[in-house]
Amino acid sequence: MLLRLFGELDADTARALCEAVVAVMASGRCHLAFDLSGITWCDNASLYTLLGIRSALQYADGSLTLTVVSTPILTAMDRTGLRPRPPLALATDCTPPPS
Repeated sequence: MLLRLFGELDADTARALCEAVVAVMASGRCHLAFDLSGITWCDNASLYTLLGIRSALQYADGSLTLTVVSTPILTAMDRTGLRPRPPLALATDCTPPPS
């Protein structure tokens, strides 16, 4: 399932993202792809929230792929040292998960 995110990804919006992922997982989907091209800001804590989401999906035998990332996401990865080999799979690094 592809989720397109837009706006700021910060402490105020991370909770809503987690709730959305929980709802998707409750519907039986555990292979998610995030299009982050519309993210205009990402703080460090929210980047680690993405890692937590990835861990939850992996625990459910699922996966998280980032299909497109914006400059603010890449900047956050640089700030936290998660680049050039991020633990979050970029679509260029792997085959997108099945729908």
